[in-house]
Amino acid sequence: MPGIDARLIEQMRDAFAALPDPMRTVFLHVVDGLDYAEIASRLVIDIAEVERLFAEAIIAINRRLAEDDIADKRPGNGANRVSTLLHRCKRRLGFR
Repeated sequence: MPGIDARLIEQMRDAFAALPDPMRTVFLHVVDGLDYAEIASRLVIDIAEVERLFAEAIIAINRRLAEDDIADKRPGNGANRVSTLLHRCKRRLGFR
């Protein structure tokens, strides 16, 4: 994947900002490197709920990017694409 342009950064920010609060919170904790058990403990929810919220966040971000023709639309590739984009530009998105 070549360099990340300003348009992509803005679309990633928009996609993240559009997440409902529980999804956004779990997503941020995962990005910060916490494991699911630690996130569940901090948020006082089940690990299964952490998994569900994170999966839904990835799906929502990928759909949002797909609307803008950014995400790879091949089946089964969305989470990998979002994860790769996130790790390549997380500092520019304001994540640690």
